[in-house]
Amino acid sequence: MHDLLVERTPISDRVWDMSKILDWAFLHLPVDEKKIAITGNSGGGTITFFAVACDRRITVAVKILWAYSMVSVAMVNGCMGMLKR
Repeated sequence: MHDLLVERTPISDRVWDMSKILDWAFLHLPVDEKKIAITGNSGGGTITFFAVACDRRITVAVKILWAYSMVSVAMVNGCMGMLKR
């Protein structure tokens, strides 16, 4: 609910989290930045779908399935909620 008060969605928060995880991994781990993959099931599939659309560093995405109710909420702001930060 707090997200909606500041024009963000729960999905945009999770996509932001994925972006920050990549930032951290690139800084602290021996990661090949050209080989980044993400996968998810159910809600994680929805996050996978939006994360690959919003973060160009992710080169491969495999969603097993997604939660349709989350997609309808995410479409309100989609990546825009993440970009407003």
